[in-house]
Amino acid sequence: QLVTVWFYYFDTTFLMKVLSSIKETGVPTTSLNFTEAHSTFTLNVDDLCKADLIPSGRSNNILTVHAYFILYPLALLTWFFPPHAVLAVVNGISFVAIIYIIYWAIRKQNIPVVGSIVFCALVVAHPAWSHASMGQFYSDRFFMPLGLLYAVLLYDALGRHNIRGSNLLFILAIGLLAASTTERAAIMI
Repeated sequence: QLVTVWFYYFDTTFLMKVLSSIKETGVPTTSLNFTEAHSTFTLNVDDLCKADLIPSGRSNNILTVHAYFILYPLALLTWFFPPHAVLAVVNGISFVAIIYIIYWAIRKQNIPVVGSIVFCALVVAHPAWSHASMGQFYSDRFFMPLGLLYAVLLYDALGRHNIRGSNLLFILAIGLLAASTTERAAIMI
């Protein structure tokens, strides 16, 4: 077994459905509807078991509410791997990449290896990193390493007054990729 994903998370299932939809139709749609699911949250167990839990079946284009353009390149991977494996692996890579980028950025500032490792260990120990790495998959999670890399590269280029040519194109490409993860990221970049 390549990976285990807990399907009881709504956002994880939502992203898997959207990846499958992009693969099958080229359009990021899903019939999962939080509003329909939310109405069941307050029901007691007996009423929930007796309820006719048939979704409306309407397919919604997620681009009307979220700018998850990063899902298009990720959907290409679903031709080779199941959507849950793609999301799990990319989520894991995102969290590990954060630590590598932090280490690289600190070392570029001539901080000793031991100090850099200790700082990275503190980041890993912080609940914002350690707990988030084991929860639902969100498109926003893919922003973290890309946004961090964009900020580090831009800071470095501006500090060295080296913001031209291929360096600028690379920084812009990372920025656009980071902005493609979610609408909030696009506002930040």
